[in-house]
Amino acid sequence: MMKNKTNVKWKKRADTIVMSLCLLMGLIPITVFAAGSSEQLPVYTIESEADGDYVERPGVTATFTSDTVFTLGEFIDVYGNKCGVKLDYYNPNAYPNLYDTPDEGFDILVEFMILLQFTNPTDGSISGEITIPLPSGYDGATARTKDGATAISYNETTVTFPVTLVVYSGNAFTQLYVEYKEKPQHTHSYGDWQKDETNHWHECACGEKADSATHSYDNDADTTCNVCGYVRTVTTPSGATTAVSPDAKSPKTGDNNNLFLWTTMLCISGFAIFGTRIYSKKEKNIK
Repeated sequence: MMKNKTNVKWKKRADTIVMSLCLLMGLIPITVFAAGSSEQLPVYTIESEADGDYVERPGVTATFTSDTVFTLGEFIDVYGNKCGVKLDYYNPNAYPNLYDTPDEGFDILVEFMILLQFTNPTDGSISGEITIPLPSGYDGATARTKDGATAISYNETTVTFPVTLVVYSGNAFTQLYVEYKEKPQHTHSYGDWQKDETNHWHECACGEKADSATHSYDNDADTTCNVCGYVRTVTTPSGATTAVSPDAKSPKTGDNNNLFLWTTMLCISGFAIFGTRIYSKKEKNIK
């Protein structure tokens, strides 16, 4: 009898221990990323050349996509180092005496370092892709690393490269140098007038608009814009609506020379006909 009571007592204790462990495991914050998943990383740049201190850029992130399962740690390591992506920009026009400069034909060099903490990878390496911000005014299509590797992909704001991080004691690190060329200068080319019910404008294929203005009419009854030829519908006091073709409105040139010329030619022709008839009558009378 005593033995059975003891077994029941220890069984209850074991159940309590298991339940407690389950509760504790549920409280531990673990973020595990599967293969092919991505994690947003903070981006830091140097505040000034004088102190060389890296400052986080709010709203600016890089994206790391791993080829293997990983668990990411904090963004500040045990030594106080900022974890994430650090970017240094070297523009030879702004800083001609810097040691790190882009190769001939390229306009800017970006040194970027990735420093991350992992809780699960063993020492060795972890590979993946890193998507970093594209410097404003530069062309992602020209992006390449110093060893000649081109970008996997790019768009108007980011560029993506393959990376291999060296993992040691829970820390992962790599450093790359990326070169870019400036974007080619765009010359706007505007076509015919674009218009809506209220305004007209010229528009370039890139989306840039110019000469935007409201339609111009002679008066409230005028249906055709003097500038772009847009035809509106005008409602009269009696409730009727009118709309005419843009061709119905003569261009306002302010030139009346054509009317005067035609009137003069008509008068001359009339006098010529009248004079001819008089001369013909005189010839008959003489005969």
